[in-house]
Amino acid sequence: DQYSALVNPDDKDDFLSNIILEAESESRLDKEDYIEKFNSEVNDKLTLYIFVIMVIFSLVLKIIYITKQIYFAEHAVFTLHFFTFVLWCFLFASLFENTDLIFFAIFVIPSVYLFLAIKKVYHRRWSTAIITSFFLSVIYIFLIFIWIIGTTAISAWMV
Repeated sequence: DQYSALVNPDDKDDFLSNIILEAESESRLDKEDYIEKFNSEVNDKLTLYIFVIMVIFSLVLKIIYITKQIYFAEHAVFTLHFFTFVLWCFLFASLFENTDLIFFAIFVIPSVYLFLAIKKVYHRRWSTAIITSFFLSVIYIFLIFIWIIGTTAISAWMV
């Protein structure tokens, strides 16, 4: 009987756990059924939400490079490659069930990779690549937090 890997419902001070526990208390399901339906809801919608975040990230790239002759589809391909790398990092880190390693794999490693990718794909100078990748890393981290919080909250209330 475990909730999705996104949250720890035993931690009463955790924001996401509070969302789930509140939604669970308002549902008419017993705990086991709620957990099963919650996890099912998360798994059903997870790819849709990550796709939406990838489109938003591609739009941000399009806005940043609006003066360049780069099609949106090219930004989307770049984003697809970047998020594939992120998901591989998450997969590898989740094998060890270490929250510090997962944090490192979701936030730090992708930020370094993003810098190297911006430098290589968009042919930026080091200084421009650092500034651009820092801005995109902030956007990426914000989107990941929105993705985690949104997925948890929507799934908790949809059950």
